Amino acid sequence: MDWPTFALIGRTFSRVFPDSMLVSCEPGGLSKDFLFIGFKGPGGLNWDLARDNIGYAQRSQNIR
Repeated sequence: MDWPTFALIGRTFSRVFPDSMLVSCEPGGLSKDFLFIGFKGPGGLNWDLARDNIGYAQRSQNIR
């Protein structure tokens, strides 16, 4: 995908989900794959809760 298209998707997503984040799918941000993550309300990601629950995601058969 070219940069103008990616930027358009990002702008559109952030209008729908003002509390959102963009995450690289590879440590260090070197990936060409990204996740747009939107939150229902203010507050964003609870890092403590995410850290406590990462073990569940690591055991999932749906995530590599």
